[in-house]
Amino acid sequence: MNLISELPDIQNETSGFVKLKINKVGITNVRSRVKIRYNHKEYEFTPMISAVVELPSIQRGTHMSRNTETIEEVIDEISHKPAGKIEGITKNMALKLLEKHEYTSRVEVKLKGILVMDVFQERKGKVQKSIEIEIKTIGDRNENNNNLIKHYLTITTTGMIACPCGQELSRDYAKAMLDKRKKEFNLDDNVIEDILNLVPMATHSQRCIGTIMIEIPHDYEVELLDLMEIIEKSMSGITYNILKRPDEGKLIRYSHLNPRFVEDCIRIMALKIYNKYKAFPDNAHLNLKVESQESIHSHNAVAEIDSTIGKLRQNLEKE
Repeated sequence: MNLISELPDIQNETSGFVKLKINKVGITNVRSRVKIRYNHKEYEFTPMISAVVELPSIQRGTHMSRNTETIEEVIDEISHKPAGKIEGITKNMALKLLEKHEYTSRVEVKLKGILVMDVFQERKGKVQKSIEIEIKTIGDRNENNNNLIKHYLTITTTGMIACPCGQELSRDYAKAMLDKRKKEFNLDDNVIEDILNLVPMATHSQRCIGTIMIEIPHDYEVELLDLMEIIEKSMSGITYNILKRPDEGKLIRYSHLNPRFVEDCIRIMALKIYNKYKAFPDNAHLNLKVESQESIHSHNAVAEIDSTIGKLRQNLEKE
């Protein structure tokens, strides 16, 4: 007699519990090594993985071992042939979850980790850059038993910003000092203005964290490095792991000639995202965030835009 096969399936019980639907139930914090191929190069990273399903009100529990099996099966598949896209990994997991959990109508898979990639930087050539990545895939089963898949890609990286307000205060002080001593140095108002426009004015600067979350519509693609570049170019300057003295001086001059508030950064980021992905459907969702780690304040400054490509189109095309 097989005792295991005769054990009751407690998860499938339909009475003796509160009949409420549970939006998400499953497993989280699964650490695994994942291989992907990007620009003809193979990369490895070790994300935290979560896999959850929606549990209907008429069923007591979910079969969590099926979630673990799903993750292990997909990871084993790409260990032999690296995935071309990160969202391809979560898509396969979502489809397997829908297959294994016949009672659910929605599943969600999430991978989150740090990917170290080779990027090209001016005057430095190829360097390594750390990008924090999260890919979330939602799988819905509709009334016709068809599976609908949605992907949401989030990346986070850093840059730096120089404060325009502090710079204007420095400019006013410098102008007052030059006005006070213009006879001593034989300066007229035009020369003073030229000096103020030529020499970068002092201000406080700080590291700034930029985050982009964008929905990837079906049959469209988003490149990780494109998003990273959009974040970096939305700020006053780029941060580097190593800077020699001439490069450090150049970065300081450039960032102080390009001062920006977090409000400036987030708006420029939105414009760049729209220009890059304006072909996306209007309902493609995006969320942008900039957080400045203020150097002269005890708080951080933050700005956020939650929108769609359609809303950006409506606002930016009329400019």
